[in-house]
Amino acid sequence: MKTIKQKPGRMRRAVRSVAVLLCVLAAYVVLSDMKLTPRAAIRMGEQYYGIYEPTHTVAMQRMRIGWQNYRVYLTAGENSLYCGAARLTPSGWDIIFMGDAISCADGESVHVGNWCPGSLNKIIGQEIIFGRVDDPNIALLTIEEWGGRDWTKPGCENEKLRRLRTVTVEEFIEDGGCRYFLLDAREREENARSYAAEKGVLHITGYDAMHREILHREIEIGANSLL
Repeated sequence: MKTIKQKPGRMRRAVRSVAVLLCVLAAYVVLSDMKLTPRAAIRMGEQYYGIYEPTHTVAMQRMRIGWQNYRVYLTAGENSLYCGAARLTPSGWDIIFMGDAISCADGESVHVGNWCPGSLNKIIGQEIIFGRVDDPNIALLTIEEWGGRDWTKPGCENEKLRRLRTVTVEEFIEDGGCRYFLLDAREREENARSYAAEKGVLHITGYDAMHREILHREIEIGANSLL
């Protein structure tokens, strides 16, 4: 007696098709370094800077960088801070320009980093300021950025250091007994001209609740970066 083979039903064929598509997508994500979650993309940026210690997300803000919107993350470990941006693409989450990371192991009471995403965005003044404050007496922080290159006049760069902008930090992010900040410096700068502060210096001043100066330090831009 001849056995008649039944064709798979529509539901079974649909399930098989979906399974095949998921396998193909997973293989593509693995091979292309795309990630299935934004936090996984950010983790790739952390490891680029040698941060392999456990980290957690302190803050996430949606910011416009260049011509696109991104999720900008601030993550923290015991001795490090990382700032990076992730975006969703048709093949998964990707990280932009690998972000920036600073060390918090120098024993200072304030740690500050500044990230300019990509050379083009340096020209148009895009900059993100981030950091951690360990001194509980600091109620307000001002960050003056001094630099020497005026990118609005190509070929006529003035190497003399001058104040480019002042960022005031009045609101801190409380997390795990520490205070952090993550700011789009373009929204808080005094001078809207486009500068890049390569070879510049950050002048950091801390004030107590009575607006008395209790901290002042200078950090050469990039000196505390993990690269």
